[in-house]
Amino acid sequence: MFPPLPPEKASLILDKVINALHDGRLSLEQTARPSEERKNQGVMLGVLVCTSDGGNSVNLAAVSGNAKTLVLKEGTDLNDEKIIIVPSVVSADRIEEALSENDREIHELTDRIKSPDAGSQDKLNELRARRDELCTKSLEKVHALYCFHCIDGRLRSLKEICAA
Repeated sequence: MFPPLPPEKASLILDKVINALHDGRLSLEQTARPSEERKNQGVMLGVLVCTSDGGNSVNLAAVSGNAKTLVLKEGTDLNDEKIIIVPSVVSADRIEEALSENDREIHELTDRIKSPDAGSQDKLNELRARRDELCTKSLEKVHALYCFHCIDGRLRSLKEICAA
């Protein structure tokens, strides 16, 4: 897969974000309820390089997802690098609320699928199909929370943007 934009400048800025994490100017803080499924998993950092027609630039840095966020240590800044830390588009609480309707049943189905008592292949297929159905419904609810202001002034949902 080829990146849609030139990655060189973003890569350099990302190195500066990683260095700020290493030297303590930035930290990764938990914002969502910790889960056993995601325990000890890494995070994906992203940088968007924004440049105006006049050559002015700013760099936006964020963590993918909403489980963790970048936090700038008090009394420090990243002005020299022109880096702005961007929070999650949707709060962890709103995501958790959207997932709560099906969460318990999804986990129960997962436990039943992993159980040696699941027995026959037909029963496993039935359990997996039900879990997939609930996961899809939950994901649709989460996606519905994401709306973005676009350059034309309109507010668009993630579904609208991805359908284009």
